[in-house]
Amino acid sequence: MQPLQEIVGLIQSAGQESQLHLHTEWASEASPPLLPGLRHRRQHLCHFNRDEQTTLIDLGRSLLEKAGVPSINAFRAGSFGIDANTWHALRDLGITFDSSYNGMWMPECSGLASYGTLHQPIHINGVWEYPLGLFVDASGRRRHAQLGACSFRELEWLLWRAAQERWESVVILCHNFELLNQSKTRRDPIVNDRFERLCRFLMHNDDLFETTGFQDLEPQPLRDAPPPPRSRPQLTAGRWLQQALRRAYG
Repeated sequence: MQPLQEIVGLIQSAGQESQLHLHTEWASEASPPLLPGLRHRRQHLCHFNRDEQTTLIDLGRSLLEKAGVPSINAFRAGSFGIDANTWHALRDLGITFDSSYNGMWMPECSGLASYGTLHQPIHINGVWEYPLGLFVDASGRRRHAQLGACSFRELEWLLWRAAQERWESVVILCHNFELLNQSKTRRDPIVNDRFERLCRFLMHNDDLFETTGFQDLEPQPLRDAPPPPRSRPQLTAGRWLQQALRRAYG
């Protein structure tokens, strides 16, 4: 528990918000067992039934609360591995928000393909789903808004598009390890520059873009959510060039 308390303390001392993120692939290795009869690895949360998901999410919440997180009202499943049961479990536990939906990729067990390519908030089964930001690049492929997967110019373009069309939100994903090279031996200068430019952009345009957590969030969903926008060829080409450079020097 001490390492988790230290991490929570560092996050809170920086004025940031802690919420619940859960990977299930190690649940079978826990001692004592987290679930009766769980003997083999299950990669995604959607490999568990509703009651099992409820138990696992509640256990994760309890650990964070013991580590000093005062209130948890948002969740994201590891590897975006949710299904419809997850929303029911979150509702039963009183967790208001989820951000596990990735319109670019979802495991087969999710059964959520019928929901289409969501990228704006929607109220589903008693929970507010805040999908990962999404656009279509010049090659026609969907691209999710992630620091390590998009160039700064693509993220900047997506945010300006959101402001122009008055979207409710753009959810951008970032892991700490994305700031390291692919070998995880040193910093990645391209992604670090991307992160710093994004922070400066948001700071200089805080009259248009409010960066916020879920604790004080009041959903204002669009009546008719637009389809994911299509990016320009030069933006896609710029990302391809950055990707080639990262592979060459990774």
